[in-house]
Amino acid sequence: MESRTKTVAILVVILSLGLAIAACGGSRPEQGITVEDLTCVWKQREDRYLQFNEDGTYRFATAVHWLDTAPLEVGQYQLEGESLTFIASNESFDCTGLRGSQAVELTEEGQLQFVLLEDECEFRGLLVLPARPWDRIEP
Repeated sequence: MESRTKTVAILVVILSLGLAIAACGGSRPEQGITVEDLTCVWKQREDRYLQFNEDGTYRFATAVHWLDTAPLEVGQYQLEGESLTFIASNESFDCTGLRGSQAVELTEEGQLQFVLLEDECEFRGLLVLPARPWDRIEP
């Protein structure tokens, strides 16, 4: 009887540890970035603002109040895993009709980080996105 009690106690401890590890994310794989993670306004330095909308559109401007009134770039984005593709519309200033792909991730600090994969638009591909992390400024 005593060995059965020890066996049950050991099983309870093992199951408890397993549940604690799972609850803390220890055995959960990374889920990557989602559209919900992107959807907001992001700020890089004092002069770069990037807005992602839930409907798959984005806007880039050099002042937050210009996102709606005078964006430099407007277009569609597509998120596939950790690859984000920008497709600039005809309303864009520099990248009209050009596509670009960036690897995208959320850092542990909650910042958005881009790494250039390929971009037809040099302005966006080299200067705008990958330079520094982006901070969330609006939900």
